[in-house]
Amino acid sequence: MKTLIGLLVILLLSCVMACGDIKNDLSKAKTLKIIYTLNRERKSLTIEDEKQLRQIISTIDVESTDKGTFLFSQRFGIVEITLSDDKTEKLYFDRPAQIERAEFGQLYLKDDKFYKMINEILSKKEGREIDVLKDN
Repeated sequence: MKTLIGLLVILLLSCVMACGDIKNDLSKAKTLKIIYTLNRERKSLTIEDEKQLRQIISTIDVESTDKGTFLFSQRFGIVEITLSDDKTEKLYFDRPAQIERAEFGQLYLKDDKFYKMINEILSKKEGREIDVLKDN
């Protein structure tokens, strides 16, 4: 029983550490590039404004993680974040409150604020409603 409790504590701590790391990592963002699909064509929008970057990243609130990747045949929404050390983090939208962090696994968000923020930015750019999870 003690071994099981010990394993659960380790699992919980590793999840908490992993959940906290994403926000800490992304707080060093220099640019954020949103890749989306419009009429079967890939388009992108790069954001470099520091204030806007912080506002977008603040909407990421991780509830839990699942290490390992889930491969889907078609990806519409991708967010590439370039950090201050020029390392790039790729986040792939799977669902409004679920993203895959490349080479890490799934991030289950507490809400869909990040998704809504990305859609709002793209919709403003395109002058019509855009959903990062679809071919618009």
